[in-house]
Amino acid sequence: MSHPEPPILRWLSSGIRVGTASRYLLSLGVVAAATLCGLLVRPFLDPKNIAMVYLLAVVLSATTWGLGPSIFS
Repeated sequence: MSHPEPPILRWLSSGIRVGTASRYLLSLGVVAAATLCGLLVRPFLDPKNIAMVYLLAVVLSATTWGLGPSIFS
């Protein structure tokens, strides 16, 4: 029995059919967005919690675009 795909991943992967190079650029964009989020919440959160934002970016990259882009991120 397979598990249903989470809605956010379905949304990300449904409209994006990209080549290999684009996957790496999108992965870089996710990390850049995580950096921006980290800078915005920096006055309110401990650095350990901000690191979880980066971990979320890597997991999102891995589940959406695969192993190579996730290692890159």
